Amino acid sequence: MANPHGGTFEQGAVNAFVPTLPAKKVAQWKYDGFLSPFPLLDEEELQVCRQGVERYDAALQQLSATDREAIIGRLELQYDYQELAVMLGKPTANAARVAVTRALARLVEMLDDEA
Repeated sequence: MANPHGGTFEQGAVNAFVPTLPAKKVAQWKYDGFLSPFPLLDEEELQVCRQGVERYDAALQQLSATDREAIIGRLELQYDYQELAVMLGKPTANAARVAVTRALARLVEMLDDEA
């Protein structure tokens, strides 16, 4: 999925799981403002990223369509809250912020339940 602000959905998902990897390598991965770990990962670390992305995607699929749109719009597409309000049909940017916060809380709960 293309990101109108640059990068891809997959890159965003990997960035979400980079904190689970060694901090020393993360410092080496900075490139044009994005993390680009793939060339520097060994097979075991790449597998950890793949598993994290799979868990994230599976948990997203269990959420409602509105929750998925809120999370993907904010985290992956990097829409601001005003843009999200329009996309989600919310009356204000603050209402969109609340929707994203609640959707993320449900996502985290699902990921915690899997662990």
